[in-house]
Amino acid sequence: MSTQLIRPSHAQRLEIRCNVGDAMVANLAVHTVFFFERHLDTGALTRAFAHALNNLPIFAGRIAMVDGRMRIRCEGQGVPFRSVSSDCTLREAIRSASEDTGLWLIDPVNGATARWGLGPLCKVRVTHLADHATAIGFSWHHAIGDMQTAMHFMNAWAAAAADKPLAEPLLVEVGGAVFDDQRLSEWLVGSGGSPRVHEVHRRLHVADRVVPRESDRRGAVREMGDTYLAQRAPPPSGRGAVHRVDEP
Repeated sequence: MSTQLIRPSHAQRLEIRCNVGDAMVANLAVHTVFFFERHLDTGALTRAFAHALNNLPIFAGRIAMVDGRMRIRCEGQGVPFRSVSSDCTLREAIRSASEDTGLWLIDPVNGATARWGLGPLCKVRVTHLADHATAIGFSWHHAIGDMQTAMHFMNAWAAAAADKPLAEPLLVEVGGAVFDDQRLSEWLVGSGGSPRVHEVHRRLHVADRVVPRESDRRGAVREMGDTYLAQRAPPPSGRGAVHRVDEP
């Protein structure tokens, strides 16, 4: 077992002001497990992960309270990344994720702790299984975004692992103007963006939260080959769903 803190190789200094919707899910983290029918090299994964953090540094950030409001400060704080081995096979691991909690496959983010800046907003656990398969547990705080945001990061991670160019996230400059969430949402939807709007404050200017481009919304696991995906979101509300994802 080994654990390391992965930081972006080129840290960006961003401060993201969260809205009321983020405050409503301030204690919530989401856990996802990706299964691969082959052995994935941990060293290659960590290097690609650091590269992906350059594009989406919010995953390496920490929550802070400023004037009574939640913000996410991105200063390259890092993501805990653990690599372990298991005697379970791929089939047994998938069954665990679908029939019980499957929590042994992830290092869960503690949403209640992270909301006060006392813990990371993202954690990764790579489990090498007995039959040369690999499971990647990916946990993130819901204030970062929803599943679409997570898959945008997975696309960037997969591209970095394949030594392909990373798609640039869309940043909407709003300068010194004042926009409410509804007005920005309408503007973004009209340009093919997402109606989920947040404000990203750089040190010297204001920008909107990273929004995946329409062309980047297909599953990142397609870049990594034949994969199984299991997703669970606490608090538990039923069985996890397991889906087969094939290459195009």
